Amino acid sequence: MGLMARSRKMRAVTPRVWVVLHCEVALTADGWGVDEDPFCVATSRRSVVRLIRTVHVDPGSWWRAEAARLDDHEGTRADDQPKTEFYSTVGKSIPVPPLAAGYRAAILREERRAEMYERLLSSTAQGRNSKRAIRNVKNTIRAIRRILAHHKRAVSADRFVPGTHANRYYHSRS
Repeated sequence: MGLMARSRKMRAVTPRVWVVLHCEVALTADGWGVDEDPFCVATSRRSVVRLIRTVHVDPGSWWRAEAARLDDHEGTRADDQPKTEFYSTVGKSIPVPPLAAGYRAAILREERRAEMYERLLSSTAQGRNSKRAIRNVKNTIRAIRRILAHHKRAVSADRFVPGTHANRYYHSRS
């Protein structure tokens, strides 16, 4: 049996797994991207849905499940038909990711983050913290506000069209 025939036979018996990623829109100064964090690996679609339903995530985010072969060092090839499925926050199958809702949710998330840093700044200024720590918090607040101003202008001008502003995908390392 040749090497090619053996490889095809091994590939046929290699079990399929589903890699589940949690996805949300991340804002940047020059655009936005999709942040994907690995969540788990499941053995079936049913397991994917069961695992998703056990976790509470922010509205405006979604799940992506991608089929892969276990212990396959060759990866996807031209004759493969990779399967990717999207799920809502509650585990319902959806045809496409909710990018517009994710974009609005990212703006709300960044506003909450700015408020959190402002509360931190008020407590930092009252305590005995270094000037450097206070300056870092102020710079963080300023950066968040700058990003928010850019994106709020885009929303108010109704310039957000899913897929046109996404300049990159961010893959977090967890």
